[in-house]
Amino acid sequence: MTLGLYWYFKAPEGIYPFHFFEFHAAIGGHANDPAELECTYVTLFGEKIKEEIAELISEYPYAFCILKEEGDAQSIIIGNYELHDYDFLFALEIEKILQKHNATKKAQYISWNKDIIRYKGSLVDYFSYYSFKTKEINYVSTDPKPHLFNASTSAVSFNLSLDSSLQHHFLKDMKVISDKQSFEHFFVYFKQYQGRTYCAVVVTNGRQGLNLQPYRWNDLESYEDAILEIVAKYNCTWGIGSTSPEDFDNKYPHGPGTTLEILAGNPDLC
Repeated sequence: MTLGLYWYFKAPEGIYPFHFFEFHAAIGGHANDPAELECTYVTLFGEKIKEEIAELISEYPYAFCILKEEGDAQSIIIGNYELHDYDFLFALEIEKILQKHNATKKAQYISWNKDIIRYKGSLVDYFSYYSFKTKEINYVSTDPKPHLFNASTSAVSFNLSLDSSLQHHFLKDMKVISDKQSFEHFFVYFKQYQGRTYCAVVVTNGRQGLNLQPYRWNDLESYEDAILEIVAKYNCTWGIGSTSPEDFDNKYPHGPGTTLEILAGNPDLC
């Protein structure tokens, strides 16, 4: 599972100067279409372009794209529910091929019933989705943030409480297991109330695939197992356990009385 910055709702602002590709935001609801980078062009060298994209895919194992073709027109689509920097940088590599062969951008729809080629890097399926066994541990995602070039952030988060006298040791143990999993960003919001500390724990990464480097991978199954050991060790209680709106406000780690413990990275991502 890939955690970190991704684009889904809005295009990256001012960092990828595309000549051919255009960003199409995801469509939610019943349509449930992913975000896409798409370009359509005409060329006299379609076969050569297809050959060179196949060679490119062999160099970048996390890349994938679909090519549709009709006559001298071709369309390339890179689509996913989370587009990372790696995907945008790979699209720029494709643009180099198109410019090399004098392709001309053209507004033309090519049907999915036409000739289709799927290009897929050798490690595209490596980041499989992990379903947590513990329902209190969740994937969360932010809205697009202008200071992050309109990116959203996917993270893992959970809430729990423990005796306040154990808070320091709990945070030390949490940092050990998070460092072991190489999360780039790890922070805890906590609030003390009537002898207990209520925590909101968040872990994530930053931008994925910069300079077309490999993705940062976290073993979330092992992370979950380690969390469960800590929960048992400190006799933690999952969730907030509020009995009324007022009780919730007294306990939930937000607003007045909340402390932020930054154990790694930058909390502005979430």
